[in-house]
Parts: sequence; C-alpha cells; structure tokens
Amino acid sequence: MSVKILRLCYNNIKRKRKQVLSTLFFFLSFTVCFYIAFQQPRKSFIFIDDVNRSSEELITTSFFEPKQGKGLLSAQSYQQETFTKEKDIFIDDIKSVKNLTGLLSHGDSDFVTNNINYPSGEPPPFRAENQPGQDGNKTFLLRGHLNLHIWDDVCHFQVESLREFILFPHAPSKRRLLTSSSSYGENLKNFGERMFGFISPSISGKYYFAISSSGNSELWLSSDDSSANLRKIAFLGSRENPGQGQPGNYSQNATQVSTAFYLTKNRKYLINVLHKHHSGRVHLLVTWRLEGDTVFGIVTSEYLWAAMNDSHVPDNAVGLSDYQEGSQQSRDFILPFVIWEDMKVVLPECLYEPSYLVKHKLIRFQGARNKSNTHFASVYPPDTTNNSLALMENEDIWWQENAAGNLLTNPNKAQGVAHMFMDALERKYPQHYAFQEIVSVEHVLDPQKGDRFLLELRLTDRQNRGSVLFSEYVYKPLEGDSLCYPAGFRWKKNAIVNVIVPVRKSGRWALYFIKNIAEVVRQTQDFNIHVIIVDYESKDIDIEAVLKRSSIQWYSLVKISGDQDFQRALALQRGAEAVKDPHSILFMCDLHLKIPSHLITTIRKHCVEGKMAFAPVVKRLRCGYYPELPFGYWETLGFGLLAIYKSDFDHVGGMNVQEFTGWGGEDWELLDRILMSGIEVERLKIPHFYHFYHPSVGGNQRVGA
Repeated sequence: MSVKILRLCYNNIKRKRKQVLSTLFFFLSFTVCFYIAFQQPRKSFIFIDDVNRSSEELITTSFFEPKQGKGLLSAQSYQQETFTKEKDIFIDDIKSVKNLTGLLSHGDSDFVTNNINYPSGEPPPFRAENQPGQDGNKTFLLRGHLNLHIWDDVCHFQVESLREFILFPHAPSKRRLLTSSSSYGENLKNFGERMFGFISPSISGKYYFAISSSGNSELWLSSDDSSANLRKIAFLGSRENPGQGQPGNYSQNATQVSTAFYLTKNRKYLINVLHKHHSGRVHLLVTWRLEGDTVFGIVTSEYLWAAMNDSHVPDNAVGLSDYQEGSQQSRDFILPFVIWEDMKVVLPECLYEPSYLVKHKLIRFQGARNKSNTHFASVYPPDTTNNSLALMENEDIWWQENAAGNLLTNPNKAQGVAHMFMDALERKYPQHYAFQEIVSVEHVLDPQKGDRFLLELRLTDRQNRGSVLFSEYVYKPLEGDSLCYPAGFRWKKNAIVNVIVPVRKSGRWALYFIKNIAEVVRQTQDFNIHVIIVDYESKDIDIEAVLKRSSIQWYSLVKISGDQDFQRALALQRGAEAVKDPHSILFMCDLHLKIPSHLITTIRKHCVEGKMAFAPVVKRLRCGYYPELPFGYWETLGFGLLAIYKSDFDHVGGMNVQEFTGWGGEDWELLDRILMSGIEVERLKIPHFYHFYHPSVGGNQRVGA
C-alpha cells in the first residue's frame, strides 16, 4: 500500500514539476531575505596600525603610468618620476584609500564646525576652509585619553593667531595623548595647542566647567558627539587683553566658568580647547563639577575618550590623514578671450626695443641692487596691494617704502589708451564690438621711447551675443598719437607653467603647498599647471603618496640624495631639467606661500619668450599675522620667485650650481645673467600673495625651500 502511495506522489510531482520548483524557490528566497533583514550587523574594529598598513599598501600601488617614460634617472644622484593622472581609472582604489585614511583624520574633520549659528557673533573654532562637512559615524579609538596637538612658532597672545595659522587645524608640530584634562610645560614661547576628544560622565546631572591657562584660551563643548553643536562655554583673555591665569584659579575672570549643562550618564560629548601661549611656564586646565559640589576637579581618564591614536607620529611629521582638500563649490568666472586672428589687424605692428634693456656687463648682483635694471608696472584701476595695517611708530624708511603697494597709473592716461583702442576696433569692425569696462591697465614708462601697456578690456561681441576679454600688449611711441602692437611681444594664453619647489625636512609645509596648488587648479580649472617637487628624500612626509591622493592632475617628483646638504640652486636646476618643452614657463617657487588663484595667469601675462621674464613680489607677513590681518612688507629685493621661459633659462645657462652650494645669492646671480642677455624683467606686487613667517634654522640657513 505504501509503495502505491509513494508511486502516486512521484507521478503527481513529475507532472507538476515546474510548479513545485517555483514554490521551493520562493520559499527559500523568502527565508534568506527574512534572515538578512533581522540579522544584527557585525561589528568591525580597525586598529591604527592596520589602517596605516592598508593605506600604505593602497597608496604605494602604481595607479598611474608615468607621462614620459618609466624608470629612474640615476645620473647626478637624483631620480625623477613623472605622473599624469587619468580622471576615470582606479576610482574605487582611490576612494578606498580616502575612506581608510579618513578614520585617522576623525579629529580634524568631525570636530570642525559647519553652518553653526554662534551666540553673540562668536567665530567658529576653525576657519571656514577647514570645514570638511557634516559628521559621519563616530569611531572612538582610545579610552582614557584626550588628544593634544601643538603648533610651534605662532606669535602673539590671541587665540585668533592660532585659529588663523595657515597649517591649523592640520599638520601639528607635536601630537600627544593626555590622561586627564590638564597639561603643563616648562618656560616656552610662541606656540598654540588644541586639546580635544570626548568626555563621558558616569552620573547624569547638571555640570559646570571652568578653564585656567597660561595664555588666552577657549573652551568649546558640544551637546552631543557632533561638532555641529559645539558652543564656546568659557574663555580667558580677549583680543585686546592677554589672559594670564594661575593654575587652579578660576575666579580671575567671570568668563572662566560656564553656565550649567545637563549631561547624561555614559553619553559622549565632544570637547575642544584652544590655547595660545605667548611666554613663561605653560599650563592648561579644564575642570568640571556637578551642581551641588563646591570644588572643581580635573576630568580624569575614566571619563575620557581620545579621537585618534596619533602619538606615534614623529614630531614635525605628517601623514596621509593630515591631507584633506575642502569641497569648493565656487570657481573663478573666466571670460573667453577674443580671437587673436580678428584682433591682430586692428593695430599695426611696430618695433619694440625699450631703452632700459641692459646692454653692458653688470657688476655681480647689480641687477638686484640697482632698481633701474628691473621695472615695476603701475596699475589702473587701483588694486588691493595698498590695503595694509597702519605703520608702527619709529619704523625706518626702508620699511615705509616697502609697505606701499603698486603705483597707480594716471586714470586719464589709462582711459585714453582704452578709448584709442576702441576707436581703432570700431573702424575695423563697425558695430561688431561694444565696450563694457576696463578690467585692467598695466603701464610701463620708457621716457626715451614710449609707453607699453597691458590692456585688458571687457567687450560685448554683438554677433555672438556674449562677453569676451581683450588682453594684449599695446605700445604708444613717444612720437605719435596712435597705438601699435609691439613686434614679437605677445603673451601665450595657454602656456604650460611648471611650478618648481625644493623640499627638505619641511613635510608640514610641503603638505600645505600641495593642498594650495590643488585649490588653485580646482578654482581655475587650469590643467596647464605642472607641479615639480624636488625632494631631498624627506623622512617627515611621503610626498609621492600625498601627490597621488591629491586632485593635482600633472606632477613630477625629482629626488636628490638626502645625504647631501640643501642646495637651492641644484634643486631648481634638477627641477628645470625635468621640463622637456622649451616653450613652457618655469616658475621657481617656495613652500611657505599663499598662492592666489589668479597668480598662474598673471605669470603667463608677464612672460614673453625671448623678451621678458617676471619676478612677482610677495608680501612677507610678520610673525603672528595672516592674510586676513596682513601686517608685513613687500619683499622688493627678493628674486627667488622668478618665472621665465625654459628656452630663455637654458640660453642664459640655468642655475649656477658650481658657486652656489648653499642657500642665498643664487637668485641675484641668475638675475644678472638674464638682464645681460637682453631680456627685461618685470615686477608687480601681487594682490593676496603672501609669504608666511617661519623661523630660520642654523643662522642664515633655512630648512626647506
């Protein structure tokens, strides 16, 4: 009987095989979905060493093929590697690197305020450009500690001096872990520090906080573990008055003690403390007490969580986690240039040979010392180079001369030249172009032969119904009332600019430089910028890894043995040799600069192959000052920042590496040879172009570029 039943079932299943299989598949699928939906997520822990190792493995992989060949150049004990990044390859690998290294940068990203309304107009604890975005999921890496980051060589007593320091809040000089909310030190001068992490009380209730420090300080507390809710709750000192508290004294100023805040047991709260120490013995104390208690106490280790474990990082060194590019929504508005083929027939061409060209042999360094050998252009309309702080009392005449900005061109002369060109344009193209405005007029006076102008006009192209930019050199001979184009004197709109910078033991500043150039490229969308870093085998930064992580599309890394002493002339020569296009521009640069987005285009405008080189003038900021408070002087005697076509650089013999084996003088000697070759050198004080203060090392020797 049982056999018959089994045979009957088998025959039924065989006839309805498809329906049975479909039912089984549906049942299995439903079971799997149900299991996944209600399964608890698995917790993963990534240790710091694993993150570092994983990041390093990803970064050092050869993502990009060299642009010009592979391998190393072994001659002269240096190496060269050239990379051009492709936009659409290995995106997943790059994202993986950024995700992994992002864990290490938690303290410098999640702790940055973003779109917060501050009471009484208080500024956020960090500059706007250092705000990477909204908080993500938190990873509390180290219990029982707070992080302490220190930035050396930050002058003045105001917290703003630390907040506006260009490397802050990234790339500190020192990284330490604290086991309590207190820090002490010996007699030290001019540094700023940031204590940060999370506190987690063991009892719910209302808490008061207090701060005491050896200089101005601010205590910020969040209502949770998010930086978006940070508020300044206590402080000592002000912009006008330095704070000088005594350890344990919280009654010196009423602002040292906060109002009451309700904290929940075992919940984590973000804390951020900024301290600017000027001189003397160092102390920074943050204390708390429950409502009802009478004594403030140091927050001890059982209530603390560090945001990162970075105490193993050597002093003055940086890692990939320190490199972060902010999201930049705005870009420079760039007008299209008017077509030269249409413009070249508007004016006739004329001979151009200014009287100030050097035609005799110069005594060494005479090119720099005698101001008549180089020339400054005057400008119209006025730029911002004259916007500076009032002079201090008893400043010498040298300081007063170098505090002034660009000279101003006579407005009538500038407007007259613009009208003369527009009249000629109208005669050639009636009703085609309409004048909108004078963008800029740069004037170079030659009392013996005539005036040269860089004329930039915004025009309306009536036929194409759009705005265009006319930007060309025009010349007005001394004898005559008409304009002409100076023969052979046109700037190349799309010339490649090779930015060459030497690096030795300056990892923090190299990191900043790469970020600055990346911002320039992103802001301008100018991809004819080639970054060349000449590295003396730096141990405090992996420059290649940082360059690969950056958004810079075109860069070269030239390596010189770290056993050699720093030689700026040699480093610049090696960087120039990495450039193969003679019709591109070399810009010999420095690390410690705030490079404005318009500088590269300004360099192109003032370099004419075979005719003119350019030595832009930077404002050297005094210690403790910054671009928003730009007290400093224009470095008119400095020619270390120099732009010249590669063909002209080679023609004059390049850098003098035989005589100049240290630092200093190589720029003046090169200037002499450029001038004696018949090339004029133009100068201009560049708006928003700053050199940041940094101490000299070893007397007159500088570490790094």
